[in-house]
Amino acid sequence: MATIAKRICVSVLRRGLRITATASLAVLILLLLHPLAAAAPTAQADGWWADYFANRSLSGSPVLSRHEDDVDFDWGEGSPGSGVPADDFSARWTREAWFDDGTYRFTVRADDGLRLWVGEELIVDAWRDQQASPTVRDLYIGQGTYTVRVEYYEHGGGAIARVDWQRLLGSAGWLAEYFDNKKLEGAPVLERTDPAINFDWQWGSPGPAVPNDKFSVRWTRILSFPAGAYRFHTTADDGVRFWVDDHLLVDAWYDQSLPNDRWGDLVLDDQPHQVKVEYYEGSGGAQIYVWWERLDSFAGWKGEYYDNLRLDWPPVMTRDDATIDFDWGTAPPVAWMPDDNFSIRWQGEMTFAPGFYRIAVRADDGVRVWMDETRLMIDQWHAMDNELHYVDGTYLSGVHRFKVEYYEQNGHARIQFWVAATPWKAEYYANPDLAGEPKTIRLHEDLDFDWGNGAPLPDFPADDFSVRWTAEQDFQEAWYTFDVTADDGARLYLDGELALDDWQAGEESTSVTRYLHSGQHTVVLEYTERTGVARVKLDWRRAASAGRPAMEERTIPDSTSSRRSHPPRRRLARR
Repeated sequence: MATIAKRICVSVLRRGLRITATASLAVLILLLLHPLAAAAPTAQADGWWADYFANRSLSGSPVLSRHEDDVDFDWGEGSPGSGVPADDFSARWTREAWFDDGTYRFTVRADDGLRLWVGEELIVDAWRDQQASPTVRDLYIGQGTYTVRVEYYEHGGGAIARVDWQRLLGSAGWLAEYFDNKKLEGAPVLERTDPAINFDWQWGSPGPAVPNDKFSVRWTRILSFPAGAYRFHTTADDGVRFWVDDHLLVDAWYDQSLPNDRWGDLVLDDQPHQVKVEYYEGSGGAQIYVWWERLDSFAGWKGEYYDNLRLDWPPVMTRDDATIDFDWGTAPPVAWMPDDNFSIRWQGEMTFAPGFYRIAVRADDGVRVWMDETRLMIDQWHAMDNELHYVDGTYLSGVHRFKVEYYEQNGHARIQFWVAATPWKAEYYANPDLAGEPKTIRLHEDLDFDWGNGAPLPDFPADDFSVRWTAEQDFQEAWYTFDVTADDGARLYLDGELALDDWQAGEESTSVTRYLHSGQHTVVLEYTERTGVARVKLDWRRAASAGRPAMEERTIPDSTSSRRSHPPRRRLARR
């Protein structure tokens, strides 16, 4: 039987693609039953592919499909194009977009509903009737190509759909829109980024094209807070409204003069929140201030995170950090913050047993550390690559308040702050008599050194030097024997009293026993090196119980102190 073959040219003009196929009749039937080329939208690498539907639900087949450079439309009360009604229509835009690593700010404005996806993540969900006002979302995106999809519907009246994004490089601040009327109507005459809402324009204008009177402003931004209760404040001349998400916390939309403080309370979770402030100026002076406070306390460090290098208020996020120990790599602290050009201020209290401590920080980039509000301990406010900086020999007791400020400029972001107990504060003198001021101060975990014929420190003499070690040590109530080995001389003080005195040349091992009450005791060992070998060691141990001494008895009899002499060591001559 002869095979009847037909050469069939099928031309499909769909989504801007022309497909030509040669097939048998059976293949044609399959194509007619399964129109694959028309089933799924094709994302565009250059611009957007747009499908318009004659309903609000994106259902059925599109009545208009075309390529569009941007999603930036204000149709007024008209139609987007042929076959699309002026009301009750919907649209879907898709494209492929390349993103470098970083945090991006997506800004959408719609009248009416709009949804925005990046990849599989829905980042804007405003599927409701609304007048056009900006919605802002910040998102950290890893490097790569993503499908971006926008869905929109128009119910009635004006029709607006706008979508835009930009990479944040710090100093993002508030998205500010200034209008030349009191009602936030029409297009803004000035758009800019304001680092803070903290203005006193007096009788002047906020900027070009904005009148001195009868203007209005809308500020929006994304902020994050640790879970807790907050009070949001406004002070304004004239009207002001304050939203967190959909919660209207301050509604003072009327003429007023300063002083005033309008506030509202809200319990927040630890997710990002959209904050919006609206303001109008009637006449006379123009002022607006916005701030907030947490109503409950922080368990750890109060961390204030800023999207700028200068700690310019307000923070975009305030949270309770258990420790200051972070390595973010090249990512931001949270997904929606900038990955570079940000700063952080931590504040918290620490409680210390009496003693000497090392205050230390390792950072990339700049860092400053204050103690007790005014005492600047570390000042390294410059770009650096994970450098360690510390201050030794700080005596601490009880509660102290610390403030740590940090900024990240670019590249790797990391910081670690700690305060470590170092029992022995060592003061090194470049003379054998502990005279004058110490040449250097160090902290040591143990008091056990054997320098041989060398110097204890770089750029320090190997002979004719002295050292004083001081520590606050905890003891239980008991008798203790203290053993000192020194070459050359040593003196031991307990709570300011001389307990052992062997201040002479030669290597000696001496011991002394003392009764100590429970608690902190100050232990001081002084050491001198004349010539030759230099070594020193202090140990103590709990002595066999000899009962509690009488009130007037401070030490056991002198006979319990021992001194063991050793044959003199051969001294090595130095050249």
